[in-house]
Amino acid sequence: MSSTRKPSLETLPTEILHQIYDELDSETIVFSMRIVSKRFYSITNVYNRLQLDFRYISKSHMRMMARLIDPQNVISLTLADVEETSGQIQLFLSHFSTDRFIRLHSLTLTYLNDEELDQFAKLIQKSSLRTVSISFMDPESNQAKQFLTSILVRETLRTLKLGNGDWVINGTRWPKRCKLQNMIIFRGCDWDIAHFIVKCSSNLRKLTVRCILKYDIDKTITLLPDMKPCNHLSYLSLCVTTDLTIEDVEVFLGLFPKLTYLELACLKDGANYSLFDGRRWEDFIQTKLPLLDQIKLDLVCSVRGIGENVPTVESLIAPFRSLFWKKVKHLVVNCDEEYENDYHKFHLYSTPRSREEFDYSHRRKTIVKSISNIADYNQPIIINTKKLTLDLNPTTNTSIQENTSLTRPYIFQKVTELELLIEQEWPINAIKHLSTMVNLLTLQTICLNFKSDCNFIVSLDTEVKALFEQTLNLRSIRIICNDDIGMQVFVRDYSEKLMFITRNSIALNLPRHIKTLDIEVKDVEDAKTVLEHNKYLARVTFRPIYRGERFSDGIAEWMKNMNRDDTLRNDWGVFCGCDACDSIKAVHLWLYNKLD
Repeated sequence: MSSTRKPSLETLPTEILHQIYDELDSETIVFSMRIVSKRFYSITNVYNRLQLDFRYISKSHMRMMARLIDPQNVISLTLADVEETSGQIQLFLSHFSTDRFIRLHSLTLTYLNDEELDQFAKLIQKSSLRTVSISFMDPESNQAKQFLTSILVRETLRTLKLGNGDWVINGTRWPKRCKLQNMIIFRGCDWDIAHFIVKCSSNLRKLTVRCILKYDIDKTITLLPDMKPCNHLSYLSLCVTTDLTIEDVEVFLGLFPKLTYLELACLKDGANYSLFDGRRWEDFIQTKLPLLDQIKLDLVCSVRGIGENVPTVESLIAPFRSLFWKKVKHLVVNCDEEYENDYHKFHLYSTPRSREEFDYSHRRKTIVKSISNIADYNQPIIINTKKLTLDLNPTTNTSIQENTSLTRPYIFQKVTELELLIEQEWPINAIKHLSTMVNLLTLQTICLNFKSDCNFIVSLDTEVKALFEQTLNLRSIRIICNDDIGMQVFVRDYSEKLMFITRNSIALNLPRHIKTLDIEVKDVEDAKTVLEHNKYLARVTFRPIYRGERFSDGIAEWMKNMNRDDTLRNDWGVFCGCDACDSIKAVHLWLYNKLD
């Protein structure tokens, strides 16, 4: 009889198990893997690549984590003091000693206030941070600017993600020997601030600005005397949200003659369609950006009227059919035309297309024509986007392609946030059709937005189960049944019926991997039912359909009677002075689950 042990997880070497741990979240490692056996207990305790992401953690798990882990084993830390987890950063500071995180490589802090800066300053001094992502509660305070400087002087810093734009950059002392190589700026940032950052960061190779501004829209960007070309920047990605001309682009890009990668998105409807001039782009790149190897464009402009004053997709795409674009740059460019209410909207974009957000719903647009610079180009249109809005009805999505005389399917990659618009029915095999367009495994957040009373052709329970089985990385779900209702009392009849159906089929059947829920409720009893059926939720947002203040008081009273240590925060809307619509539009609960 053979005594050879059968291969199993228990027999794997510690190094292999630690590589498996690298793909797991910290809660799974600490609260599940650690209790499998004595060996796994020991292996977990010595694992030194923990990545703590507290965005989806309950208050109770956060406190337990402080007792079970050694901060010296943590290499990444994420904290978010948002409405849904109000007070999270302060709770972290009360249970963890920041000066023990000496091996931290990555730090993400969302809405850090001035009172908390000193304690994190100690952490920054003792660790070898390579990546920092931060947004301040008060970005214009002197404390915030000093804190930013303390980050910039770190010798190990390579990547900085800044959520406050030039509000915090203005007045910040920029160190002369900044080691920063990659910077990403969210929110507003003016052109001269972007140049200032590059000029003062001699090691900077990559700059991404998600919302770059041109404050004086009536004037072309002009160069100040101290604006000299910067030869060290090789990668530039810009999303422009103000009016822009090709002259503006030429002035600004001329400051970075060594670029090898350029990504430009101009999403302002009223933008000048001189940006669409492929011949001028070609001349400019050849003379001013000779090293440019990759270029991505995503441009939008709107024109009102008919006749000769309105360009055509053929005239706009024609310059991009030159040998320069097709053979030298190997660029595939598409041009779409939408028409609605006497307005022609043109989209000119290279593929694959990259967007932070993308609305593919048929409700807002009608594509009348689409054309490519490559003849007989039948490859799928690839859209790389984080946030996607999509009609659930397969026939609606198909009609968009039929209107454009296209057979090319749309494929959405890297989607982490998905909003599904459900009109009058939840169609058969809707989730199966959805999976052909979207990689469901990358989803972290989903919103089911029922736009009207819905006819469920198939069992909603069955479809929701299929959705949850294919979204194993899903962490957050929102259910909307009252969108755009306003003060129409008669709409409440169907919405309350729909709320009952969706609550029973979705909210009361959530799998354990979903940690946050955002849902409309009728009263406190509805909210209690949801909480009692979901012991593993970390946070919940309840949106009462009326009497918000009374609902909030009722939840607070129930928490007190049950001795619950949840954190409650009200989201205040506009006071209307009537029973149907008062000042509290949402109640956020960060949960403390005693059964954890």
